[in-house]
Amino acid sequence: MDRINVCQYLKIAPLVLAMSACTSGTDSASTAPESSVNGVSDTLSTDGTTVIPGTNTTPGGLSTGNASSSLSMDEISALSASVGGMGTTDQTVNDQSTINQPNVVQPNEVTPTVNTPAITAPIITTPVIDTTTTNNGAGTSSEADALASTDNNPIVRIPRTDRDNAPTIDGAPLDYIAGTELLDGEWRFAAQFNGVNEPLEIGQYMFGEPGTNDVSANHHWAAVHDGIYLYVLVVSDDAGKHFQDTNELRKPWKDDSVELFIDGNNSRLDTYDGVDDFHMTINLLSSIGVSNASYIADPKIRQSDTSATLPADLAFAAGPGNGPAAASAERGRKDIYEIRIKLSELNIEVNAPFGIEVQINDDDNGGSRDAKWAWYHPAGNTSDNDFTWQNPSVMGTAILLQ
Repeated sequence: MDRINVCQYLKIAPLVLAMSACTSGTDSASTAPESSVNGVSDTLSTDGTTVIPGTNTTPGGLSTGNASSSLSMDEISALSASVGGMGTTDQTVNDQSTINQPNVVQPNEVTPTVNTPAITAPIITTPVIDTTTTNNGAGTSSEADALASTDNNPIVRIPRTDRDNAPTIDGAPLDYIAGTELLDGEWRFAAQFNGVNEPLEIGQYMFGEPGTNDVSANHHWAAVHDGIYLYVLVVSDDAGKHFQDTNELRKPWKDDSVELFIDGNNSRLDTYDGVDDFHMTINLLSSIGVSNASYIADPKIRQSDTSATLPADLAFAAGPGNGPAAASAERGRKDIYEIRIKLSELNIEVNAPFGIEVQINDDDNGGSRDAKWAWYHPAGNTSDNDFTWQNPSVMGTAILLQ
């Protein structure tokens, strides 16, 4: 081979070697990302795990495809003309017969680029429980999580206290915070409003004798829990008119009394299930002039015929005239009912919704009941407007906060 042909061969030798390496048989970098070396490109498959060799073209226009290259000397000579623009130095043979190697311009090192998809933080939306829907299952923890938001949800969120600060069930006097109608003392931190900031007023006049719809009365309730017990307070604004003269065992509602309804698992059935749907009536007086309480000799409390058996761990105490002072001085002090019930016996779990309703029977002149008021039950005018004792779905909803 003459000197010129040697030089030409040396010019293109690196290219031929590079081409041979890129187009020979198997690809040792089959998992490499897309790259380009000396004009030869491989492309990642769509799943990012397989390299698909491309059909590429050398600077001289020779298709390399996927087959091995074998060039004759004539092809090498032809290629030498097409690569004449590649940077070289003058090739000479020195006195020691050492051939200067061509100064081949190496391509810049290609750093594979891994396209990492942008990670967008998920947007968590909290569903709102429709507490008016009847269902046959218990309230779930996921439902409870949904109750974290108070927007447009009238559920009652009952706060937690520690046992040392829980209310004592004794019917002892209590007051409002000065200048307000907010409870003070041991009931100060009980729930007194629902989720839309409405006071827990027992202000729905269900029915009664003419003239008994006393709109100036302010009956209300409150609740707190300690993880073991549920504590409920009922305040009745009865202007000091207390009667316990009927004493009919099956009809305690004829005298001044409170009816408490509980749906422990919030199943919202239209009939009492005999398991955790409760209805109890607690009288204000045990007998004429005697305050009613669970610890006296003759406590006045009764479960309805449809109710589940009342919990064994249940305490209550009434305090006639021991409640906060009414707004108008002539009405005197209000009456109170304090109730404590073990949560496990009600089948109520912390952070799970349950049904609750509070109603007041008012007897102002002896004999039978004169009027009935409710917290959740719809208002009305006739005695047939009384559904919760037969239909436990007619209750509001509450939840015990963690």
